[in-house]
Amino acid sequence: MYVVNVFQTSRDLCKESGAHIECMVKAGVGLMVSLRERSVIQLYHLETLQYLQDINVASAVTLTLNGGALHLFHVL
Repeated sequence: MYVVNVFQTSRDLCKESGAHIECMVKAGVGLMVSLRERSVIQLYHLETLQYLQDINVASAVTLTLNGGALHLFHVL
């Protein structure tokens, strides 16, 4: 089990004004951070907290909410 100091990390990761961390998930040596009311998940290296990339999930969420993802599992 890994414990992340949320207060220290949130101050270091959220440089933009008004950004609030919604969820943090450890995945391998990565730390995935979702910000409240943002369609981007930020990926950081867990040990160094070095920023790696943004992952835009807006189109996937829109597709799922519109029922498009259901067609992927439709069996005739």
